[in-house]
This record gives sequence, structure tokens and C-alpha cells, in this order.
Amino acid sequence: MRVILFNDKENSDCSLRLINNNRTSTGKTRRYWKIQRFHNFIYNKLSDILKDRTKSLELVRTYVYTGKYTPEMMNSFKRQCGKEIRDMNELIKQEDSLLEEINKSEIDGTLKGKIEDHVKISKGIFTDVKKQKIKAISTHNRKCGGQKDGFKFFSYQKFFRLRTTPLQARNCYINQKGVDVKLATDLIQLGYTNAYDIALILTGDTDLIESVKLIREKLGKIVIICSYFDEHDKTNSTISEVLFKEADTFINLKLLNDEEIKSFSDEFIEKKVL
Repeated sequence: MRVILFNDKENSDCSLRLINNNRTSTGKTRRYWKIQRFHNFIYNKLSDILKDRTKSLELVRTYVYTGKYTPEMMNSFKRQCGKEIRDMNELIKQEDSLLEEINKSEIDGTLKGKIEDHVKISKGIFTDVKKQKIKAISTHNRKCGGQKDGFKFFSYQKFFRLRTTPLQARNCYINQKGVDVKLATDLIQLGYTNAYDIALILTGDTDLIESVKLIREKLGKIVIICSYFDEHDKTNSTISEVLFKEADTFINLKLLNDEEIKSFSDEFIEKKVL
């Protein structure tokens, strides 16, 4: 039986972050994820699940869906953050001037103290916003560079297709748009052309429910969904019950044991800042 692996990278990355969060909360070390080993692990997991049904599985292709950093988007993002930083600097300057006026005034001591505290709190809020925007620029510069390295790695992989949509910057935030539509379209089109028998989908996007129903009910395809689900805390999940109940089988990343996790990751070593 032919298998195509569809990886919604943002969703699967979020699942892996939740694994790390769960590890650190129990005193275990964080892990650094290796995407090719992760794909191989999930495919082997599928083989174990279907071993009583078929002895012939073939991974014909892997599709990875993600938003792409572009120079235009990054320039727009930096301009937006730069304006926000300048605005915060102006507000901080105004709060400093107000503090100077208060210190020179003859306002009653108790009232004066309350006003000073209020001004300092406001200044602290503006300072925090400024720091957040500076950090955001640094973070996305790093992610942009990391993505270039990742795309270069992907370009050497056989039977592999990278599917991207341009990331969008708005109000100092970067968002991914259109990835779910691209995944749903491929899922259906490849199903209709009979390119696969089994869809192994790494996502929890509820927007895929109708696509999953269609390929299962109309095309007779087997659907395996892999994501992170915490039955005790639904907010600490990357999938809803509504979606994974539409699949033939659900692989829950939360249930992986330590040995399994280590098989597709390396120990994360924090860099010391001197």
C-alpha cells in the first residue's frame, strides 16, 4: 500500500514544543528535533499499526507545508516594529518628563507617591513592549536564517516536496496564511489521481475535517492523523477530538515514551552567554 506523508510543519512543530514543555515540567532535558528522523519514526509507527493488515507499505513521497520568510515581508515587519519601538521611546520620554515635573511639584506626599507609582508602572509597560519588539526582530531574523538552512537540507531529500506560502506581517506579528488550503488541495487532488492508498497527516488543523471525510468516504483512502492531544487539558493540545475522530487511526505524540522521543531527537544544549 502506498503512503504519502503530509506534514503541516507549524502544527507538528507546536506538538514537539509541547513534548519539550512536558519534559521540562517533569525534570527531563529538552530535545532538539531532527525532522527526517521524525518522519521516519512516524512512518515506522504506521508500519507497526498496520502490520496485521498489510506487509507491503511504500512511502512514495513526503510533503512539508510551511510559511516562507521573504525579504519583502521581513522589511515590512521590521518597519512595523521600528515604528512601535519609536512610539514606545516617545511615551517613555513623556513619562520621564512627567516624573521630573512631579518631583519638582509641591503635591501632597501621599498623593505624590501614588502618582509616581502610576507613572513608573506605565513606563514599565512601555519599556516591556519595546523590549518585546526588539526581541521579535532578533527572533525572526534567527528563524529566517534557520529556515534558509532548512530549505537547503530539504532540497537534497529524495521523494520530497516542500510546499510554501509567503508569511505575512501585520501589526508587528508574523502569520502563516494559506498553508491549510494548500494541504487540503493536495490531499484531495492526489487522492483523486490515486497517488496514494494511505494519507499519513501530521496536523491538527480542524479546517481539514471535510477533506479528510471526502478522501475516506468518497475515495476509500485510509487516513492516519498524528498530533498531540491531552485528554485532561484540551487547551494543551494541537488537535481537537472532532478531527482525530474522523481518522482511521490517531497517533498521539503525547503518549510517546522517552526511548521513542530520543530516537528522533538529540539532547538540546543551551548556549552559555558570556
